[in-house]
Amino acid sequence: MKILQFSGGKDSLAVLLLLKGQLSEITVMWANSGDNFPETLEQMEKIKAICPNFIEIKGKQPNIIEEFGYPVDVLPVRNYLPIMNLVQAERPLMQGMLECCFKSFLTPMHNKSIELDATVIIRGQKNADKQKSPVRSGDIIDGIEYWFPIQDWTDEQVMDYIKDSDLLSSHYKEANTSMDCMHCTAYLEDNQWKLPYLEKHYPEAGKEVKRRLRLIKHEISQDMQYLDALIGETNG
Repeated sequence: MKILQFSGGKDSLAVLLLLKGQLSEITVMWANSGDNFPETLEQMEKIKAICPNFIEIKGKQPNIIEEFGYPVDVLPVRNYLPIMNLVQAERPLMQGMLECCFKSFLTPMHNKSIELDATVIIRGQKNADKQKSPVRSGDIIDGIEYWFPIQDWTDEQVMDYIKDSDLLSSHYKEANTSMDCMHCTAYLEDNQWKLPYLEKHYPEAGKEVKRRLRLIKHEISQDMQYLDALIGETNG
């Protein structure tokens, strides 16, 4: 079975459009994190309409955050659950950004692909991506071949290819980044696009994300004060 692991972002959409004539032979799989933008849900209804074989995986991002803490780019170890269990500290829980993604939807999607006996997994991964797996197109791992049809494309090539598609999420008109979880507090570089969009269109969610970000900043700054002092002494 060939499975296209579809996120709804620009890269996975480019792959979907490239393979549009082969969709009868491909299962399109989307992991619903449980914290999606309405725009993503609207987009998925359009995607389902053109995909003969579509599977939605139910993720549990809000539950994952409640259990393991806010996803962050910089993780203070004293806020990390395995450490807090050892020292019984009373600090807000936090987890690494990739941990949250894997627990919330990437691992459930991969496990479902294995359960369905996938022989080929297709993704929109590119060499130009800042964050990508070490897997490359054509690699075979545990009997599964990985295909990345746009591996050598640039971001500009992707946007040029999909810009006129009615399947492109409407948020791209204002925010030049994918929109996964509404309440994500990680991927700060992308949040320069996402947070203003969130505050404009979903002010209550934007207010909550800002509250979480302030809390995260406070926790990180406690360690940074000591680091700044040490660097200052060294430089002096």
